[in-house]
Amino acid sequence: MTITQVVKATDGSVICLFVGWKILNIFEKHNIKTLGDLCKYSEEDLLSLPQFGIKSLNRVKQELQTYDLKLPAKIIKVNFKNQVWK
Repeated sequence: MTITQVVKATDGSVICLFVGWKILNIFEKHNIKTLGDLCKYSEEDLLSLPQFGIKSLNRVKQELQTYDLKLPAKIIKVNFKNQVWK
């Protein structure tokens, strides 16, 4: 997929996903309007949304694959300030 195709895909509305009205309503409540908005959420972030479970997550991931898109990995922030290195 080229950069232009990725930009066009992420600008698309989440309505183009075949995920069902329940999931689309959850997205609407949390101001997730485009695929780009959705791709800012990690799996953990989505699972923390009320009424969004593992079945919903799997459905969304399956649909994102049709656009060659993935959810980002959860970024773990590590504080090295007080670490002792040996």
